[in-house]
Amino acid sequence: MTHSELPLPELPEDRFRASGAELEAALRAAGTPLPQEITGAQLLRAVLEEALRHLITTRPVDPAQHKHFGLAPIVGLVRALQAELPGGASNPAFANELLVKVRTWARTQVQTLNK
Repeated sequence: MTHSELPLPELPEDRFRASGAELEAALRAAGTPLPQEITGAQLLRAVLEEALRHLITTRPVDPAQHKHFGLAPIVGLVRALQAELPGGASNPAFANELLVKVRTWARTQVQTLNK
């Protein structure tokens, strides 16, 4: 069974909606609002799912080496993708591409927890 096939625990949707709204507000305040096709809850779910997949399939994190990673880099990911894609956030591929970039970023961040 690969890590992408592992069942993930059920995650509380109300918490994703509330936290996602906070992330959306923070991104708007930073001048990088999300397009209508993607929500803050979707971004947070992508980050958490990648973190869970990685942590389930690797050795446990040593608490002495635990490093917190914030979501602030998502602003940079949004801005970079807006600059990269023709039409920026209005590009039909923006939402899917952003989820891919956020998942990749989250996977990289979680991997540093095990170093």
